[in-house]
Amino acid sequence: MKRLTYIYGAVPLFALLSCAPTAAAAFGVTAMLCLGSLILIAAWGLVWLRMFGMPGKRPEFSILAVLPHGVYLALKTIGAENPAALEPFTANIYQGLYLLIWIASACLLIGTLRPGPEDPAKPASKDPVFIVMCVLIAAYTASGWSGCTVNLFPSLLHS
Repeated sequence: MKRLTYIYGAVPLFALLSCAPTAAAAFGVTAMLCLGSLILIAAWGLVWLRMFGMPGKRPEFSILAVLPHGVYLALKTIGAENPAALEPFTANIYQGLYLLIWIASACLLIGTLRPGPEDPAKPASKDPVFIVMCVLIAAYTASGWSGCTVNLFPSLLHS
């Protein structure tokens, strides 16, 4: 898969994935889970296809790209059904683990932006698409982590 085709597909899918907190508030948790799961699978498939065509990349790690969103969807669904079941997952260790999952997702997404076999090879420092997309991924990761963390761990607001 060409890099620009991948970017044109991934940007809207990941933007839609980041709308899960808004969808939960507007439409309810069930609608968020249904729509979020479909978008999650589409985003995972797109990242898998990109990694499959790149030499030296292992496509089985593509699940890391959507894992933070999957964790968010699962925990929000559990918390909506039974808030007491979510209590064990609000400890500090899970907050740190969630941050590490977001960092791993960002690293994997940045790795998929390197030129593939059908793209012209340029050094990273002279590739404007790579540089701009790395900045956007870093901003997306910071925004997504902070938004999802506040929704999953409300104790952070009271500390």
